[in-house]
Amino acid sequence: MKIILIFLAMVIFGQNAAPQSDSVMRFIFVPHPRSEDALNLTVLPSLEKIDYTKFEMILLGGDLSWYTSINRKAMDYCDGLFNLGSPKTLWTIGNHDISNPGLILEYTGRPRFYSYYSDSITFLVLDTEMYFDGSQSTFISGSQLEMIRNVADTIEISNYLVVLHHRLLWMIGNSDFSSRIPLVGQSTHQLDTTNFYQEVYPQLKKVKDKGISVICLGGDKSKINIEYSPEENITFLTSTMAPEFPDSVNCVLVLEYSKHDREISWDFVDLEEIEKTEFNPVPDAPSNSGTVDLRVWQTHEASISCEVKSKSTKNAELSIYSIRGELEYCINISTNRELDFPVRQKGFYLVKVKSGHEIVTKKVLVL
Repeated sequence: MKIILIFLAMVIFGQNAAPQSDSVMRFIFVPHPRSEDALNLTVLPSLEKIDYTKFEMILLGGDLSWYTSINRKAMDYCDGLFNLGSPKTLWTIGNHDISNPGLILEYTGRPRFYSYYSDSITFLVLDTEMYFDGSQSTFISGSQLEMIRNVADTIEISNYLVVLHHRLLWMIGNSDFSSRIPLVGQSTHQLDTTNFYQEVYPQLKKVKDKGISVICLGGDKSKINIEYSPEENITFLTSTMAPEFPDSVNCVLVLEYSKHDREISWDFVDLEEIEKTEFNPVPDAPSNSGTVDLRVWQTHEASISCEVKSKSTKNAELSIYSIRGELEYCINISTNRELDFPVRQKGFYLVKVKSGHEIVTKKVLVL
């Protein structure tokens, strides 16, 4: 058996990836985004500023915030960042996410575990919290294990199988990781038992034996980058993401899939280097929604500018909310003019205009 084990204490690949072309798809894997702010339930500040529109897919490793699904404000905040209901956003549930599974289902429209196929890649999104017992064991079993078996038995046309999961189950019971367990999150290193190598890994080998490469992306907190191949064409990946670390050490994984070569490559890209949403004082495009047009943009460091145009009325009601649902402004305005609104802090804001029976909403990021 060929063993390849690479531990990276800090980022060695820190360059911006090239713009996406028709033949190259770019994915971003964001592990463990949460900050230590258990009151405001935020992600790490640099993760708020990433320009996620540059990526074909967003892969979330779980623990989005301290209590992600505890209420709608927390979910609205994460939804504003990652667009949780998009089929191109895949989210594996972490232990800090699971307060309200029903609310997660409402926002994502997907169950706690599922498979997804896109562009010759099959994705398996697992839930490592479903059969978690007493902080010492967690299992992939029941209908979730049956899903994995069904995929392994029937997968044919895919070039890759990408498995997205939170707890780093492949570290448990593996002597290659015995000295590294203290460097990952409590939700992984407190585990004594899992059935990963007994029940799940044989299914991954079955897929590999069909000539389909397997990549497992683990999203638990980690103070190291891990790239580990227990055998050829099966790779386990984790990137450094710990709230106490600086942006020069914390990193995301940027994966590029070449449709021509049918190969996936990846880089560990630190948060200092990843592409951010830049301040741009140019208004966005008109909303083109019936008789009312709304444009919003950031004028300067702590201000939102709005332009409301209406064909049917000279007045409208304008409201501005923080992404957590706090009302900043609610005023009646004259249409067909530009207005400037100072805001208290950086982050996402929702701007809503009501004119007659018509309502238009836009989102703006203040940096």
